[in-house]
Amino acid sequence: MSNVADSRETAIEEIKGTLVSSGNRVFRAIAPPAALQPAIEGIHRGYDPLAHGALDAAANGRLSDDAEVTSYLAERFAIAGTPDDCVAQVERAWRVGAHQLLLTAITPDPRRFIERWSTEVMPRCLAAAGRAMVTSPSTTTTGGR
Repeated sequence: MSNVADSRETAIEEIKGTLVSSGNRVFRAIAPPAALQPAIEGIHRGYDPLAHGALDAAANGRLSDDAEVTSYLAERFAIAGTPDDCVAQVERAWRVGAHQLLLTAITPDPRRFIERWSTEVMPRCLAAAGRAMVTSPSTTTTGGR
């Protein structure tokens, strides 16, 4: 998931429910860090599947009111923050071998996300890494060039 806002805190808060949803799902299959285990167990116990589609902290997002847990979920599952934060996260992913990223506009304002990403983040990523960072649809079907 992804979000661009004027502050990292706002970007994360707007997608907090989705972060909790991802944590609820993933940490049923793999163990979280031991220090976060009690908080993740609380997410499992309190998670409301009927509120699954809620993005913000009002529904399931409230289960991650611990700043350390929210930060961990955001680091693990999202590219979110200011444009500078997002560029740094994309560059970090690129350096460790993630050459294709799936961005979702599951935010309170998808149009705003798409506009900000395309004007404030993507051009800087392309300038930093060259066109190699973006794979055209034809290269994904042919196995690359």
